[in-house]
Amino acid sequence: MSPLPLNWCLKALGYLNSRAKRRTLLPADLVEAALARMPERRFTRDEQAIIVRAVAKPTEVNWPEYWEVRG
Repeated sequence: MSPLPLNWCLKALGYLNSRAKRRTLLPADLVEAALARMPERRFTRDEQAIIVRAVAKPTEVNWPEYWEVRG
């Protein structure tokens, strides 16, 4: 059995952002929850930029203290 597509799962959970046209934008609370689950992981500046671009409202995320790239 193959895993469910990410868009379908996000839509079923009510997280799919309706203004996303070409890509899925993640809600701030989902990103915060994901970052909280990996406190020992530090992302590089390039990885941070990718994550910030994937968030629907990056200014609403409580980024970790080490985070350099802001929305």
